[in-house]
Amino acid sequence: MAGLTILMPVDEREPLDAPPHPAKTKDEVVRRAFAMRALVYRVELELQSQGSNFAENQVATSMVRETVVPALQENDLWDELTAFEQQTLTKPVGSWQPAELFSLSWLSESLSVLIWSLGILDELQPWDTMMDPSPVLTLFDLAGEDSGHWVSSVELRDAEEIADAQFAAEIWHWRGRTQAMLLGLIPFQAPQGQRADEFLGPILQYTAEEAEKSGILRRIDGDFPAYGQPYRNARDQQFHLLMSIASERHHALNWLVGFGLKWDDVSMDT
Repeated sequence: MAGLTILMPVDEREPLDAPPHPAKTKDEVVRRAFAMRALVYRVELELQSQGSNFAENQVATSMVRETVVPALQENDLWDELTAFEQQTLTKPVGSWQPAELFSLSWLSESLSVLIWSLGILDELQPWDTMMDPSPVLTLFDLAGEDSGHWVSSVELRDAEEIADAQFAAEIWHWRGRTQAMLLGLIPFQAPQGQRADEFLGPILQYTAEEAEKSGILRRIDGDFPAYGQPYRNARDQQFHLLMSIASERHHALNWLVGFGLKWDDVSMDT
């Protein structure tokens, strides 16, 4: 059934689940990480603009257009950004629409996954906790002058470790989408006249049990754990936070393992 996947151990997954493209190389990951650092910086400027005046925003806009963009172009990183990211990056500071700010404000979660994949972060945060990339963002000099001392020394994590993280992200994203079905946020029609919770409940319990056996999580009352409670209790802001974390990490990890050639054509099936 579309939108539903029963969890299987990694070594038992069907060949059709294999990524259609090669996994990303260290160079590809580093380049995307540098480009995303510029976007995260631009998000910070947009957030600060809400308490700034017009003149201050003009100064910030000029700095982006005269410093950040040329640095990306000179280091051959401009094309690492999607068309949407390029357009939004160069908009006047203070002019983003709420949807643009919401979309790009979560990029720090994806960037943290890339940093983790390079071994700079020791581990990913739990799936109900946002990543904090600030301790390592100072590593990224957009002009490239101070980056060599760590770029040359880092290596991608083992492919199996990244694949395991991708599988976990897929399962957590699946749990979020299933919760959205139960909350009526995603249309879902259970078969044979059953209620959504009657049909999905056993599937959720089985999946949580298998995920625990695979070491992905430790169940709470037969469900995925979230904020010290069963995931099914998550509502409103808590649920949207869970979904955003899972979606962003899933996107970054799918890109890493080869479920898309470019950042904006990554498959997000669960």
